[in-house]
Amino acid sequence: MKKSWHIFALLLSLLFVALLSRAFLTIPARSPFSDRPPDSLLAEAVVTEGRTPKAAAYDLPTECVTMEEWNTMEPWMSDENYAPALLAELPEANAAFYGVGFDTVLIRWGNSLAEFDWLYTTPRCFPPQLWRLDIDGDFQDELIIDCYIDGGAGVSIEELHVLEMNADGTMTAFTFPEALWREQILETARTSYTGEGRGAVSFGPDAAEFSLEDVPAESLPSETDVQTLISTREVAQFTYENDVFRLRGAFAVNPETLGGLRYIADYSASISYEEGMFLLTDFHIIDF
Repeated sequence: MKKSWHIFALLLSLLFVALLSRAFLTIPARSPFSDRPPDSLLAEAVVTEGRTPKAAAYDLPTECVTMEEWNTMEPWMSDENYAPALLAELPEANAAFYGVGFDTVLIRWGNSLAEFDWLYTTPRCFPPQLWRLDIDGDFQDELIIDCYIDGGAGVSIEELHVLEMNADGTMTAFTFPEALWREQILETARTSYTGEGRGAVSFGPDAAEFSLEDVPAESLPSETDVQTLISTREVAQFTYENDVFRLRGAFAVNPETLGGLRYIADYSASISYEEGMFLLTDFHIIDF
């Protein structure tokens, strides 16, 4: 009898362990930002693996040059004869940004080197910016790089890259997707039209009015289609203040409607990053 009880207890224990293991195995993995607020925007990063530098051995410079100086250096115009130029560095992270071609950069981070095909130089000559911090709360620092990639009359566009160091010393870049500021922002913004030559755009708790008096009558939309007049494609800037990255952009009357660009208001949104996903929250309009 005592032996039978021991066998029964053993079987019961095994059944309990099996059920417990199954319960843990069937718990779904948490998705990034699964508890995000409804008034937010989420998008996958553009993922790029850093590659082994083209040159077998770089003679890396130790003195920074300005973007103006780099733009006048002829070697960078040729893939055959380029000489890397140190354009920005972050000594506390042992990290540096080198230009090695018109659309090729070399990143040094610790003992690792990786090349990426990034735009980073324009006639306005704004240098790249570097930060090292744990942006996603995984207790591992990331290297964040902001590159100025386009500028001109009414246009100012930057590109934000989050670099993660892999266990083998290679780097992976997670780039803020253009679609978030070119298209998805308009999904969150709300527009209205009075029918009397004025419209309004609302974003988060804020709103800004704008005039439509110079829009040709044949181009004026119905009240339900006023959003077709609005563009967000001209400005995308990134700032880091008070431990938060923010996107700053602009609402404008669509240049195709007026034959030219006319701004309505700036906007800003808080940026979060986790597991290859970017989240925008805390939307605000900065009225002109």
